[in-house]
Amino acid sequence: MQALTVSQITGDSNPNYLIQQMTGLDAVTPIDGPTKPTILGADFYSAAGTGSKPTTGQSFYAHNTLFHEFLHAYLAITDTEMIQYFGPNGLTPYATYSNSVAISAWLSTDCNSTLPYFTWINSINQTP
Repeated sequence: MQALTVSQITGDSNPNYLIQQMTGLDAVTPIDGPTKPTILGADFYSAAGTGSKPTTGQSFYAHNTLFHEFLHAYLAITDTEMIQYFGPNGLTPYATYSNSVAISAWLSTDCNSTLPYFTWINSINQTP
């Protein structure tokens, strides 16, 4: 099977292969083309937990990840733009973790506030 490029999937001008876009990610939603598909990693629903990092194998985290990606597709904005857009609604960035992680933590509170990182991780690890 031939590797697909982002441009073949989205219609934008990104020549990178999808596998390059997915490196280290659970899911990605390219927002620059006329279509904005959410692409899930190979083990999206079956990834096992690895200590302090949440995984999509935990349904609570998977749901937040899908909602996060839906916001990218619907609004066509980046994580940084999402932080700015929803900042007045309690979304705040973490000083030492990615904006993507902060967004997922914020979504876990029904968009009320961004939980401190380790509070959020502990709540995910305790959610079946």
